Amino acid sequence: MPAEPHLRARRASCRRPRRERLEVAPGTEESFTAHRYSAHLSRRETHAAQVALPREPYVKPFAPKPGRMFVGIHKMVIMSGQLQWIGNLITAVATLSGVLIAQFFARRTEKTKALREDATRWMQDRREAYTDFLAAVWQMREFSVKMDTHDSGEPERPTVEERRKDLARAHELLYIIAPPDVLERADELREALATFHTRCFDLILAFKHAEDKSAAEFAYSDHKYAYDLAVLEAAAAFREAVRLDLGVDPQAQKLRRRRDKMVK
Repeated sequence: MPAEPHLRARRASCRRPRRERLEVAPGTEESFTAHRYSAHLSRRETHAAQVALPREPYVKPFAPKPGRMFVGIHKMVIMSGQLQWIGNLITAVATLSGVLIAQFFARRTEKTKALREDATRWMQDRREAYTDFLAAVWQMREFSVKMDTHDSGEPERPTVEERRKDLARAHELLYIIAPPDVLERADELREALATFHTRCFDLILAFKHAEDKSAAEFAYSDHKYAYDLAVLEAAAAFREAVRLDLGVDPQAQKLRRRRDKMVK
């Protein structure tokens, strides 16, 4: 049964077109075959070259899963928090260290200043004590020198007991603040002054009871000068020790430091 016309047309459109036979001129079959063979070889060589080329490794694109992505973000947040905490800790430690160092140097400066002020105050106290002791010594010496002509009943002049008390008070103050070498010279000076005062009193009594006044007066003057000279020499030694202690003479101060090192 013949098909309908529209079906025949549809079938004809769906059919593959027939390959047209290539018309080859006579005498050119060999050249045409060689051309096709060379084209076939070139295609094989190209394919072999493409196969021989090094290929880049295949890298799978990163596509994290939603759960893993959340875990990664959570870890990053934790790490950032830890880094921030470490940074805050370093800042706090640096600040605390700066405060402690500043306080250390401030206290050290205050301590040095306090020590310097104490040394200055002790120096002033020693200087005043030395001056008072020498003043008491000279007052007592003056009384001993003028014992034969001094009227102890005059109200404007202190008595011998008052001068002895002043000398004893000044001497005791030296035992508190003076070094040993100064104390030794002070003891020698006070002993020489006491000897001078006692011998002058004895010489005055001997002169009053002597029959030959001229000989007694000569002996009194001679012995009085000798004891007075001993007092002056002891006072000079005391002043040298005081100068050494107060550092008035740099060379003497250097010698004292060297001596202290040798003693230690």
